Amino acid sequence: MIDARAFKRVTLTALCTAGLLSLAACGGGDDGNSNQDGQGGGGTPPPSTAKTTISGIAAKTSCFAGQIEVVNAAGTKSDPVATSCSNGTGTGAFSVQIDDQPPFLIRAVSGDETLFSFAALGGGSVNVTPLTTLAVLDANGYKSLADLFGNFAANQSGSARLNSDAALEGARKVVANLQAQFASAGLSGPDSNVFSGALSAGSNAGFTRVLAAVLPIIQCSGNVCTVRVNAPDGSELLSWNPAISTTGVSFSAATGGGSGSGGSTGHTVTPGACGAPAANTVSIEITTTPGATMCLSGLAAGSKPTSESQFCADEVVASQIGAGGGSYTVNSCSFSGDTGTIAATISASGFSLPYTVNYRYFGS
Repeated sequence: MIDARAFKRVTLTALCTAGLLSLAACGGGDDGNSNQDGQGGGGTPPPSTAKTTISGIAAKTSCFAGQIEVVNAAGTKSDPVATSCSNGTGTGAFSVQIDDQPPFLIRAVSGDETLFSFAALGGGSVNVTPLTTLAVLDANGYKSLADLFGNFAANQSGSARLNSDAALEGARKVVANLQAQFASAGLSGPDSNVFSGALSAGSNAGFTRVLAAVLPIIQCSGNVCTVRVNAPDGSELLSWNPAISTTGVSFSAATGGGSGSGGSTGHTVTPGACGAPAANTVSIEITTTPGATMCLSGLAAGSKPTSESQFCADEVVASQIGAGGGSYTVNSCSFSGDTGTIAATISASGFSLPYTVNYRYFGS
C-alpha cells in the first residue's frame, strides 16, 4: 500500500503549491528529512503542536475494561482514557488525542493485566488485544514492553527503533504460530492482520474466536521475555516459535490506522505521471485536485488493494489526506479495478476547501 512519509510529502507539496496552507505549515512540514515517523536521521522528532487521534478497539474475548495510554515518538504520553467497557459489556472502543509525532505505542492497563499495540500513524482505527501484544513483543526483539513504553523516545532515536515493517512482520509471526486457530476463525489475507482487521468484542467470531482458543502468557526476566501459549484450561497448547517462517502469510495491511504500509522503506516519489513499473513492483500515480501529479514507485508486488473496503481502510487514505496541516473530513471513498478516489474537505489557515486525491495503480 502507500508509503506514509512519501504521501505526506505529496500532500504537503500539493497543498502548498495550491496556496491552501499557511507559510509556517509549508515551511515546517515533512520534507523527507524529518524524524516524525522514526525513520529519518535518528534524532528526536522536532516539536509539534498538531494533534492526532489514536482510536480503536481494546478486547480479549469480550471488551477490555481498562485505561488506554499512548506515547509518541518524542516520548510524550497522552492522558489515560477509559475504554467503553463495563463488566465485560461494551465495544471496548477508545479515542485518544496526542501530539502528532508518529509512530505511536499504545498501552491498555486493567489491574495487573497490560496489553500493547502499535500505530504507524494517527487516524484510522487500531486493535489492542493479546494478539497485538505478541506482535509488538516480536517487533521489539522479545524485550520488555513496559520498558519500551517508558523509554519510547530513546527507542525511536536508536538503530533498533520500532517501525511499521517490524510490527507487520510480528503480526505475520502471530498468524504463522497460530495457523490452526486463524484458519478455524476464517481469517486470512488482510483480514488476519491483528492490528487492523475487523474486531468485534464478544462476537465469538474472527479475532475473538482466536482469542477464545488461546491463552498467551508472556514472562520476562530482566529485559528478556519468553512466550508460552496455553489452552483456556491452562494446559500447554503449542510451543511458540519466535523464528517461525512467515512464508505464505500474506498481507501488507497497515499497523494501525487501517491498512497500508506505514513506515516501509525503499519507495521513491517523483513528479509527474508513472511509467511502466519495474518487474515485481507496483507504482501509484497520485493526482491531487487542486495540486499536482506524483508517482510513488517501488512498492512490493501484491500492494494493490483487492477491494474498495481494503482501499478505503488504508491508514494513509484515512489519516493523511490533510497531512500538511489543518483538519479534514473525508466525504467519499471509492475504488474499482486500478483506480481509487478520495474526496475530502480541508480546513487550514482559516479556509475550508474541497480536496480530491485520485490514485491509479500500475502493476499488481
